[in-house]
Amino acid sequence: MIKVRGLAKAFNGQQVLDGIDLDVAPGEIVAVMGPSGTGKTVLLLTLIGLMAPDAGSVDIDGVAVTRMAEPGLLKFRRNVGYLFQDGALYDFLTVAENVAFPLREHGKLTPAQVKARVAELLKLVDMAGAGEKYPSELSGGMRKRAALARAMAPGAKVLLCDEPTSGLDPVRSRDISLLIRGLSKQMGCTTVITTHDVRNAFRAADRAVVLHEGRVAGQGAEDALRASAHPFIKEFLE
Repeated sequence: MIKVRGLAKAFNGQQVLDGIDLDVAPGEIVAVMGPSGTGKTVLLLTLIGLMAPDAGSVDIDGVAVTRMAEPGLLKFRRNVGYLFQDGALYDFLTVAENVAFPLREHGKLTPAQVKARVAELLKLVDMAGAGEKYPSELSGGMRKRAALARAMAPGAKVLLCDEPTSGLDPVRSRDISLLIRGLSKQMGCTTVITTHDVRNAFRAADRAVVLHEGRVAGQGAEDALRASAHPFIKEFLE
């Protein structure tokens, strides 16, 4: 589903990504882990075509993202859900209107169908009674849930989540991680999560990839990574 080869990106002479290779199978959930500044968000933005790499290629579901012009990218992104780190909800819209926004912009649903889809999604993220609230009235965890519902709204084949537990307490972090995993499996999404939250990365993901100095230091299931002899991986996971 997702195939990344030799991905490189530098800013002002600083190499952020330095030859990243990554494969994500259809329906798989992969957590990309590493401390702040290791290029996790840059990787996600490159996957969706919002940032062009200096070298390398990205192919998603047969689409050559890094070789596609903007009109094609706009169409491609309709099949990709993106959960921003801060949720990025529109403050002037209610929760229900936020979730409905991509359906009205890109879909071909009737108003009644949009309303039904929004109600279905809000129920899935345990926010059935919060549709008329505004983002300013929500807790951090609820904003993440609303943003996740919006990301899933168009029926995305691919879900990209940037630091989904950032700013949340341990209980809410656990809940949002399990929710992402449950929804991804239920919807059949291929999901990539970036995070430095080790415990919740393994709760959500089938497999993790650890970045260090712009490269993949190691990857695998939790047991395999914890058994790694790589000094950085040992330090990071502990």
